[in-house]
Amino acid sequence: MIIDRIDWYEEFITDDISEEERLEKAGAHIGYYLEWAYKKGFAPSNPETHAVAEYQKVANSEITGIQFLIENCDTKFWDVDLNEEGQKFTSFAYNTYLSNLETILGHKPYIEKYNQLDLQNVSKYLDKVYADYLTNPPSELTSREKQSFFQKLKDCLLKK
Repeated sequence: MIIDRIDWYEEFITDDISEEERLEKAGAHIGYYLEWAYKKGFAPSNPETHAVAEYQKVANSEITGIQFLIENCDTKFWDVDLNEEGQKFTSFAYNTYLSNLETILGHKPYIEKYNQLDLQNVSKYLDKVYADYLTNPPSELTSREKQSFFQKLKDCLLKK
């Protein structure tokens, strides 16, 4: 199932910039999340779509999360891009991450290209949320709560 994708945010980019810069601004938040997740060990060990070495490049800082997303994932973040623990945590935290993005970054999202300061801010935030998640694991979620934020968004848009 899809978790997030760059094209959902491209409308927020009003600058007259190259397609590459547009993708980087619109998807920076996804790239930050992926980079944090892979460095945390949430890359799948038996991936369905990419070689383990590709995930390892992000974990080893050979490429950034946004580069991985654009070059390897066709700008889409899928649940299969995470191991089981990463999927569980993402199901728990991603919606809140998106809701708090402006506060986490300290500026409006989609105006800055992928950068180390924003990656550090996202990493600090996600480290704290993950520590809280481990300390106080959520009770079993209902099937409705398990539905991802973007599935809910898709359902809402299809009703229009």
